[in-house]
Order: sequence, then structure tokens, then C-alpha cells
Amino acid sequence: MNDTVTSRTLDLAARQKGLVLRAQLYEIGVSPRTLRRRIAEGLWQPYSRSVLRLRGTPDDLATRSRALGMHLPGVVLTGPSAAALIGTGPWLGVALGTRPCAVGRPRPGIAARFVTHPGVRSHTIATWRLASSADVVIDLLRFLPVADARSVAYRALQTHVVSLGFLHEAALRLNRRAGAAQLRRILVDVGSGARSEAELRLVKLLRSAGVTGWVTNLQVPLSRGVAVLDVAFVEPRVAVEVDGRAWHSDESRFQSDRSRQNALVRAGWTVLRFTWEDLTQRPERVIHDIRACVSAQPG
Repeated sequence: MNDTVTSRTLDLAARQKGLVLRAQLYEIGVSPRTLRRRIAEGLWQPYSRSVLRLRGTPDDLATRSRALGMHLPGVVLTGPSAAALIGTGPWLGVALGTRPCAVGRPRPGIAARFVTHPGVRSHTIATWRLASSADVVIDLLRFLPVADARSVAYRALQTHVVSLGFLHEAALRLNRRAGAAQLRRILVDVGSGARSEAELRLVKLLRSAGVTGWVTNLQVPLSRGVAVLDVAFVEPRVAVEVDGRAWHSDESRFQSDRSRQNALVRAGWTVLRFTWEDLTQRPERVIHDIRACVSAQPG
């Protein structure tokens, strides 16, 4: 290839995140013979019959998803694929896998998951069609491992990407579709009032132990702002707080939590705090401590 064609080729690949169509290369002057040689040399690596990846481009979910969108123009990328391309969202930090996911009928010879999602909404970013963030959440809840899916559900509700009403509507709309049973299961979990997997585990632990007299997400006015308690026994004024399975605290978060806890104590609350390890490895001790604290308080 001459310098001009080489420059145009690399510019095209840069604009398309390291991917090109064979037809695009032919249009800018790359001959089939030259392209075959470049593939043999490893400069271009085929993703499909029509899409090539430039050497050095990461072979990750985002790249594979873009390649799928280029191979099938107009296909709606959803679930893990759309999450990988959107980036920041309630799925941040969750393992999304490596298999692209799109709405549509299965296509032979394409390493991707094709799902049915009637009513999916989409928008275009560059040349790729992505499901809306709310519909991306729905498909993550359907197809991610259940623990990861629950984490996404909690975050999506907390950040108002979806509402409980939207999840209920989706469960009805997708009834009998693939992943519908898991979607219903997660809807039951997040509908318990818990705001995280750790809170859900605490709620289930209290119920299985027959502990009553508590509520979730109680809002307590403080001298500065409002504290939302994970679990509260209102009359004896006992608050039970839990740290999530992936809980990490930077200096500002540490200070904020301690200030909030001190304010609750000044307002007459007794605060019990448990970790994920407490809930999973020492559940009997958690129940013992809660019962002992609640029975010791006047109320």
C-alpha cells in the first residue's frame, strides 16, 4: 500500500475503535491481495467475514460488541454489550463477561448471544445502536449471574435508572422469555425494601430466625440532614447497619459514617453494625446480638 492509503486506513481504524470492514478497506484502495498479505502478517485479525481488528486493539467485550454492530448494521446491542460501550452506570464493577449480546434472531457463525426483548428502546452512539440504560439494566438482570444481577438492580434503583414499577412492567412484558424467571426472582428480592445484597441477607436472616418488630429504610431526622437506617426497631430505638460484601471506605466515607452514627446516638439510638463476614460466617451471633440489644432497651 502507498503512504496515502496506509494513512487513510489507520485513520479509519482509529475512528472506529480499531475495527474496519473489508468493504471499507477496498473502498479506500486496499487490494484483496494486499489485504490477504496483511492478514497473514497479523496486522489485521478477522472477527467475522466482514469485520477486521487492527493489531494491538484489545480483544475485549467492548471491541467484540462493536464488531458485532458493524457486522450486522442496525442490530441493537444490549445487556453486557451496551453496558461495556456506555461505561459508567449501575453495572460499574460487575463482571460483564466476554460474549456480545444483541436483540434479534440467532445468526449462525457469529459468537454472540441474541435475545428477544420486545419494546426495547435504543439510541445511536457513533455507528452503534445501544439499548437505553433502563433496558440494558433489564437484560443484565435477566442474564448475569444472580448475585451480580442483584447488585445491578440495587444500584439502578438507588440511582433512579429504573423504578420498581418499571421492573414490574418489564417482568410482565417479558414473561416466558429467556431470563424472565430470574428477573422475577430479583424483583422479589429488591421489593423486600433492602437496598443492597448485604441488607437483603440481613432481612432474610431476621425472617428465618423469627425476629419481628423491625422495618427497613426508616428515615430519622437528625440535627443535620436525615439518616436512612438499613433496619430499625422503632420503639426500642435500635438501628442495625450492614457493610456490603465489597464495602471499602475512603477517608471521607469513614468520617461521614462515624459522624452519622454519633448523631444517631445523640438522638437516642443504639447502633449495631455488622459486616458481610458477620452475616455469612457468624449469622447466629448476629441474631443473638440483635435480640440481646433489643430486649435490653426500654420500649
